[in-house]
Amino acid sequence: MALITLNKLALPTGNVIQVKSAFLNLTAVNTSSTSFVATGLSVSITPSSTSNKIFLSLQGGAMYNTTTASVSQKVTIYRDSTNLGDSTHGLSRFSSPGGSWTIVPHSISVLDTPSSTSSITYEVYFKNDDTSATVQFSSGDRGYPTLTAYEIVG
Repeated sequence: MALITLNKLALPTGNVIQVKSAFLNLTAVNTSSTSFVATGLSVSITPSSTSNKIFLSLQGGAMYNTTTASVSQKVTIYRDSTNLGDSTHGLSRFSSPGGSWTIVPHSISVLDTPSSTSSITYEVYFKNDDTSATVQFSSGDRGYPTLTAYEIVG
């Protein structure tokens, strides 16, 4: 009788084969910087094939600006040191009228093709769109912003 060993099961393209997730635990993250700064929200994942893709989703928590003027916040996700969004505008812009507790929930998704089987760290960055204000990426009163990475067979 022959013994058959399967090292890897071949799954069809599009199947999710790994999920990693992280969240900020009611942490206040603020900036007045007009350059992208790290939020501290990151997740690491090691793709099993160079042809696989990573789908990233940022959900939950919410932005707020601490001024009375209308101010925007731009949010992006970096793969290690590479911005996955536009260098100026990031992946998304969140805006509120400010000063009246208008809170805008985060919701971003992006599909990355890292072409790697090494460990990759994805981290959320944000910046202020107005030098005269301070914006909050998160705070203790609006739930957990969560970053989830899904490895998808390519």
